[in-house]
Amino acid sequence: MSRDVCGICMCPYDDDGSCGCKQSNRENEMTKQEALQTIKLLSALESWSMSGGHRLPDYLHDDLQSALDILEKIVLKEETK
Repeated sequence: MSRDVCGICMCPYDDDGSCGCKQSNRENEMTKQEALQTIKLLSALESWSMSGGHRLPDYLHDDLQSALDILEKIVLKEETK
């Protein structure tokens, strides 16, 4: 098993490079609509934090940006048919 961990749930990757806590089939993948909704939610939380005069700690901001990068890839991924 790889020593790398998933950037979202922190589970170790299995030998195939998949997150260890999730099945590797497509039925558990996030849809573009779900990814876009999550992007909007994270953006709203960040805006709410800043509007209250409270910046997120650097480590949380880094994790937020990593999650947004992953979600962006899901939303922009082209359909393969």
